[in-house]
Amino acid sequence: MIIKTFIGNPIETNTYLVVDEASKKAMVIDPSGETIDEILKQGFKITYIVNTHGHWDHITENSKLKKLTNAKILVHEKDADMLENTENPYMKVEPSKADGFFKDKLKLGNLTFKIIHTPGHTKGSVCLYEEKEKIIFTGDILFKGAHGRTDFDGGSEQDIIESLKRLRKLPENVIVYPGHGEKTTIKKEKNWLDSYS
Repeated sequence: MIIKTFIGNPIETNTYLVVDEASKKAMVIDPSGETIDEILKQGFKITYIVNTHGHWDHITENSKLKKLTNAKILVHEKDADMLENTENPYMKVEPSKADGFFKDKLKLGNLTFKIIHTPGHTKGSVCLYEEKEKIIFTGDILFKGAHGRTDFDGGSEQDIIESLKRLRKLPENVIVYPGHGEKTTIKKEKNWLDSYS
């Protein structure tokens, strides 16, 4: 498995290129600004464009990447309308449209990601967990030392607490790849996560 991180747009959103080494199939998680050209230079066939949620900084390059690769855009159905309503105070974001909605799992070659619905930051926030590889992409639900904001439209403090409780139950050696900032592990975050249990 190959994971490459690219940082884009004014608020430094993490975009991830995830590759199954056996099949060379790839997906891009949360394509943010000014990262697409660098991602395409890596030379992998991009099968999916995955949005962990619908906020503008996580969908900035959906439309451009779709045009260049014809990859399928996937999002939780509760955030689907956010892909088309992209107004924000920072930059122009071209609207896009989901090609499909998440089911329980997403297969990428030999990799299988469990889709965990984790509302709280938005109604349709999800995390993608690959159990064998012990990694999880958490979007804006779980960061190093913090959780995502709940004061945006569709956010809920109670929902995000319940979502964090679910993530805390994952094995402690699971590596967390968040939507912003450095990667971490469940173990490193356990102390403050335990305060919600």
